[in-house]
Amino acid sequence: MISVAQLTGSAETAVDRVNDAFLSMEGSPLCTLATVRQPGMEPGGTIEVLSAGHPLPYLVKNDGSVTPLGTTGPLLGFIPDPRWPYTTAEIEPGESVVLFSDGVLDTMSDDRRHFGEQGLIEVLRSQPVADAAELVERLDRALLDFQGAEQRDDIAVLVLRRLP
Repeated sequence: MISVAQLTGSAETAVDRVNDAFLSMEGSPLCTLATVRQPGMEPGGTIEVLSAGHPLPYLVKNDGSVTPLGTTGPLLGFIPDPRWPYTTAEIEPGESVVLFSDGVLDTMSDDRRHFGEQGLIEVLRSQPVADAAELVERLDRALLDFQGAEQRDDIAVLVLRRLP
């Protein structure tokens, strides 16, 4: 995925090629992914978001609001010649984009409740952060406090923050 995107400059082309590769494999492998791309060479506030069956990234705004970015398209390896919609968003200085695996949402407590989108949004809204690492640490602490036994799914978080 990364190699094709670097060679072509297009995340959409890379996603198409990965989808084609999955469709040609035995056993019907499926995969989800989300990409965030900053077009152009100059740092700025415009990003492009593409989701192939993956939970949408969240934008954490300076006013504390949290909104999903993008539109989810089909899973990779599910159908031939799908179209994944790109969404363009403006990120203001001091705002963050949070990408995460579904393991974050699926984290389960001892009483079998899922952390879910509401749990994630509450953590992201809880208070302003100084930097991306602080936001990742806050979410990690919340997940560890919430979870019961060892989790079955992977948990991954990536925070992109536009410098103030």
